[in-house]
Amino acid sequence: MSIFIPAASPAAIPIKVPSGPATEPATEPATAVPALVAIFALSFATFLPLSLAIFFDIFFTAFLPDFFANCLPLLTALFLNLLPTTSF
Repeated sequence: MSIFIPAASPAAIPIKVPSGPATEPATEPATAVPALVAIFALSFATFLPLSLAIFFDIFFTAFLPDFFANCLPLLTALFLNLLPTTSF
């Protein structure tokens, strides 16, 4: 008794099984680095202008007038006292 297998049948197609090691290259597993970079970039772009606005608001309203009123004359006097004096 014989079983007829037509040529179009998958059983008629020879299957080649590799005998050596796997021929596919080893791939690195996917990491979360691109997602972390995107999150950092978005947070940087979002919060940097806000933090700069808060800093300059404090700087120009609190520190700068106080600096010109108190510190600048003291620094000017210190600088002028440190200059060498010349006598003729």
